[in-house]
This record gives sequence, structure tokens and C-alpha cells, in this order.
Amino acid sequence: MKRIVSFILLFIFSMCYGNDPLVAQVRKERQKGKEKKIVREQAVDLLLKEQQVAAERAALKELYWVLGGEDWRVKENWLSDRPVEEWYGVKRNYDNGKLSIYLGANGLEGVLPGAIFRLKTLEVLNLCNNEITGNIPTDIGECTALRQLSLNGNRLTGKIPVGIGKLENLETLDLSRNQLSGEIPAEIGGLKQLKFLRMGGNRLTGSIPAAIGSLLRLECVDISSNLLTGEIPDELVLLENLEEVNLYDNRL
Repeated sequence: MKRIVSFILLFIFSMCYGNDPLVAQVRKERQKGKEKKIVREQAVDLLLKEQQVAAERAALKELYWVLGGEDWRVKENWLSDRPVEEWYGVKRNYDNGKLSIYLGANGLEGVLPGAIFRLKTLEVLNLCNNEITGNIPTDIGECTALRQLSLNGNRLTGKIPVGIGKLENLETLDLSRNQLSGEIPAEIGGLKQLKFLRMGGNRLTGSIPAAIGSLLRLECVDISSNLLTGEIPDELVLLENLEEVNLYDNRL
């Protein structure tokens, strides 16, 4: 009886772990399955990257045509077949694949297109000191990877869109020296990573929203030279990281 049990156990062991051809075939098929899965995943990644690059090129081309690219001071490689990170003012962070656009003081003129804010890979947009007009696009809330938004020194008008509160990764927001009007949206309290808030030199009205007290990382606030009224909220005073506050030339 013991011999029979030992033989059965030995047979099972050899089937599971031994060098039996059937076992080897099963292992081989499993390995092929793993390799096919890896190939499929790589193909999907490649397709997504191609779609990402196509979306980036399309948005940048629209930015060029809408904001008078033919008359820009510098436009090296724009609209060429070269990678977009080789276009003047466009940089790629190769650690995370994100894009940065630096076109300050470059002669941009016109209404800012919404397509640029629909890019999921944009982390810096600096278009300061140009002649950009019109409203800030409502699409701004879709650009969730954005860390820096600098539109200061233009001729933007209208209200600050409430969608701006969806930019949870934003660290710098500079809308100063424009012609923006209306109230500062309470949704600004959603910018939990914000360190620098600059909106001075506009035509903003209403009171400073208490929601600004939710910005615990805030280091600088400049909303000077507007038409703000009411009391300075206590929540602003209690921010521990705050080092600079400019509220002068208002009606507070």
C-alpha cells in the first residue's frame, strides 16, 4: 500500500514539476501568453503616444494660426515636421512626457484658442507680455496637468472662468495686468497646490472670497489695483506660509 501511495505521489510531482513533455509544453504556452500580453501592452502604449503627439501638434498649430504666428518675433521650426519640442519656445519634460510652452513677449496677437487647454500633457503655459485679447477659454478646467499659467501683461477681458478651480496641480497663477472684470470665483479654493496668486492690475469687483483660506501652500497674493470691496477675510490672514500680500489700491 505504501508503495502504491508513493508511486502516485511521485507521478503527481513529476506531472507538476518534472521534465514531462506535456508539462514543458504547458510552460511554453504560458510563456508565449505572457510575451503576447507584453507585446499588446507595448502596442497600446505606442498608439496612445502617437495620439498624444498628434493632439499636441494640432493644438500648437491652432495656437500659431489664431495668434498670428506669421508675425511672431521668433517662430523657428513652427509648423515643420520636426518634433514639437524642437519648435521655438516648446519644451518637453522627458521624465514625465509633459510639455511646456514659453512664448512671452513674442508678438502673439488675437483671441486665445480653447484647444491648447484641452491638452492633457501641458504643464506650463507662459504667454505673458503679448497682445492676447478676448476671454479666458472655459476649456481651461480640462488642462489638469497644468502647474504654471502665466497670462499676465496681455489685454484679456471678461470674467475669470469658474473652471479654473479644477486645476488641482496649479502652483503659479498669474493673470495680472489685463482687463479682467467680475468677481474672483470662489472655485479658486480648489487650487490646493497654489503658491503664487497674482491678479493685480485688472478690474475685478466684489469681495475677496473666503475660499482663498483653503490654499494652505500659498506664499504670495497680489490682487492690488482692482475694484475690490468689503473686508479682508480672516482666512487669508491665517495662512501660515504666506510671505507677501499686496492688496493696495482697492476699496477694501
